[in-house]
Amino acid sequence: MRSLFTERHLKQLLATAPEAELSIPDPMLPRFALRLKPARGSGRFAATWVIRYTFNGQKRRMVVGDARAKGYEVARKEAGGYLARVDSGVDVAAEREEARGRITVAQAWEQYLASPKFEAYTAGSQVATRNHGRLHILPELGVLALDAVAPSDARAMVTKFSVVRKVKNKKGRLVSRGGVGAARKAFRTLSAFMGWCADTAGLIELNPLYRAVKLRADGHRQQCWSPDEYKAFFAACERLEGNGAGKVRRVVADAIRLLVFTGMRRGEVLNLTWPQVRLKEGKIILGAKLHKAGHKTGRQRVIDLVPLAVEVLERQPRHEDVERVFPGDGGAKLALNREFNRARDAAGLPNDYVPHGLRHSLATHAALQKATVPELMQLLGHSSPQMALRYVKLAQDFGGGIAGKAVNAALGIPEASNKEATT
Repeated sequence: MRSLFTERHLKQLLATAPEAELSIPDPMLPRFALRLKPARGSGRFAATWVIRYTFNGQKRRMVVGDARAKGYEVARKEAGGYLARVDSGVDVAAEREEARGRITVAQAWEQYLASPKFEAYTAGSQVATRNHGRLHILPELGVLALDAVAPSDARAMVTKFSVVRKVKNKKGRLVSRGGVGAARKAFRTLSAFMGWCADTAGLIELNPLYRAVKLRADGHRQQCWSPDEYKAFFAACERLEGNGAGKVRRVVADAIRLLVFTGMRRGEVLNLTWPQVRLKEGKIILGAKLHKAGHKTGRQRVIDLVPLAVEVLERQPRHEDVERVFPGDGGAKLALNREFNRARDAAGLPNDYVPHGLRHSLATHAALQKATVPELMQLLGHSSPQMALRYVKLAQDFGGGIAGKAVNAALGIPEASNKEATT
């Protein structure tokens, strides 16, 4: 077998700047490749000899040398030596990083978790951030030098975890993990972490992921359910209502209905307690620390309840030892994803319809009803106009009652009444 990297071919490769990052494997030596990377700014593009291998389940990459300064034969010989050491149980990339005194992603991550920025996160955000690190970021990037992380590493992580896979949970049950939404959230956590490393901790000069990685939209913000889709979904919930395999519990169906009728975030509904509900006033009041924007503004969030939402809340049973309005088993937090998907599939709706999409669907219907920016901010609990502006170009001549009008429009109900809607 002949090498691809003849003197003539290599000269041609190094003469033309690549449009995107490119890795050309050497058929003569597996795990050895030529890596071409587009230039930043006016500089010349990077061309390096690299080795890629897996050590203790973690992917590693190490530069052997500059392809312009080190010829193929010399680089291949050095790479072969490194890979032989890898096969004997030595992590040569970590060895080099330690010798250079470079901090790894895993080491920086520990500092991040101990930082004031992380402490300022809500309890839920802290749990999510830790999980993204444990399940996605550290397994893929943990042993990399922090200053060596590149956009290609983030893309590879997103691609890998965008695929839904079945794994066993702590109880030994098969559950689904991954998916496009999970991968995108993990990327956002990685980008925020790299930004902290650059802007706050000073561990690197720049965040390499800032405006460098463009990921496809997941479509959740653009979701806008039609009246027929809402009706089909609610009909499926009623048809499947019950306990046991293949069923949708009433408490789950009602929690989803409240998502539809209020535009609340899923966590706000699942963590909702009776002291926050004011049925006589037709409101839900969340303290500043109990909703996302409140951590920035220090203000409570007041959610106006439309008649359909009041009906949902009025029929929930109350238990002396449980404060949650929609409790799970033993009063724990309710899980609704599996049953939501079951009803969605029974209704024949697209697979990318998710619970959070209901919030964006309501916002879209509100925008179509010519909601103003303040009305959208009130409806969604946003702290800045920029978030509300994502939905529409807004007219300024719309009156009050936006939540009710949006629900009516979403469900195809005449404005005069929503009492006859399917609940």
